[in-house]
Amino acid sequence: MEEKGVGQQRYRFKHQSASLSVVNQQHAAARSRVASPPSNGASKLADSIVGLFEARHPGYNLSAIVRKSTVQHIGHSPVLDASLAAMVGIVESLASVESSSSSSRLQLCRSSTGPLHKYTSALGALRESLDNPVIRYQTDTLLAVFVLSFCHMWLVDGADESRGHMDGLAHLITAVLNNDVQLQDQAQFSDDALKLAAIQLLRSSAFNSEIHIYPWIFKVFDAAAEPRHLTPRPWHKRKTKKPLWPYDFYCLDISVYLIIPQLLRRPRENIKSIELIYNMIRHAYPRCVRDVSPTHDLTVEDKIEHEAFMQAIQVEARSLHIAIGLNFNAFLRASGRDFDDRQLAEDRATFCADAATLADKSKSQLPLSAHHIPLSTIAAWCTAEQGSDLEIRLRQLLEDYRSSYAMIHVLHSAPYWREAPEKLTREIPWFPKYIGNQRGSTASTEDKDDGFDAEMYEYCCIL
Repeated sequence: MEEKGVGQQRYRFKHQSASLSVVNQQHAAARSRVASPPSNGASKLADSIVGLFEARHPGYNLSAIVRKSTVQHIGHSPVLDASLAAMVGIVESLASVESSSSSSRLQLCRSSTGPLHKYTSALGALRESLDNPVIRYQTDTLLAVFVLSFCHMWLVDGADESRGHMDGLAHLITAVLNNDVQLQDQAQFSDDALKLAAIQLLRSSAFNSEIHIYPWIFKVFDAAAEPRHLTPRPWHKRKTKKPLWPYDFYCLDISVYLIIPQLLRRPRENIKSIELIYNMIRHAYPRCVRDVSPTHDLTVEDKIEHEAFMQAIQVEARSLHIAIGLNFNAFLRASGRDFDDRQLAEDRATFCADAATLADKSKSQLPLSAHHIPLSTIAAWCTAEQGSDLEIRLRQLLEDYRSSYAMIHVLHSAPYWREAPEKLTREIPWFPKYIGNQRGSTASTEDKDDGFDAEMYEYCCIL
């Protein structure tokens, strides 16, 4: 190891790539979290992960993927250690070509034997854990599967028909929640792991109707967040937990997330709820653009350590407003009911223009952050005026985000996205086609119509 100057990271370990050191020197607070030099594999892994958590560049900060409570559990679970090592290997391979294009990052990651070898080893460790009834349903195993789902998306082509790890994640989270003895002993770590897995499944369920999130999701989040609440409520505070999001915007409330899949799949019968939520988002959006303030107090240390995370959240807040707003705006326009068409047209123009501007400005958060930018950009491109300069610009932005983590997540979900507008696969060669039953019919034995509205969906876009 090589000694550094005063005020910088004092040591650069052999396992730490030079390129990652450059990223940290440019974007990270130069404060070492390791009291003594690493002496074993777990310590080296912890040092690498802490360095990535401290990165000021949001595109390489691990807060976009996992939470810092994970570091404290390194060395306790072989499967978690192996999955985290695979994740670090992928992020380091991305950082090693920081100055290259996004496609080069992705190509290097998929062609490099290092990340793939670590991923394969982690899968072997996962099989051993699942074969052991003592540790099969522990939170460590759940978080390992979540981390491996991240690795799977980077290393496997998004057009592949594999479900990845979502089915296993859905099964595991139910079993882990029933094994609540360990949850009391590992409160913060378990809370973080459960929420990460739940949000991943919730997002996937918006695309894939076969992923079921009820009733277990009410055990992860507050019971008060059940979808019957369709009006803004005071922020629900817990003595031991911080809010799901550090910003008080209604569209980021978990109660809205929970009903989104239902509203998207049956828009006509839920048009009143769609109108109500749309009006709330429409009124909140200008404040979202002007100012985003934390709803809970942050210590000086929090402000320094989580600056990159907070920057990413600001982008998420705005892109979610745009994505939900454009979807619901399109549903209202296509419903044929008596709405203010002029106002809806003005709102659409504003959302579409802002989606392009936000996507352009958020490129600096690639490849790991800007999670919801592809969603708002896809929604804007699907609803923008045909043949306009704005539509052309949005189409190019989709290309720019093609190799981002957020877009890769969409590409893995697309084969199960029945409601996807046909425009996506018709005009974007790399966008996967739906592989399920024919749209407009149901797979049930009763062969009843499932309410799929192809005409409405052709002009709308799921989140």
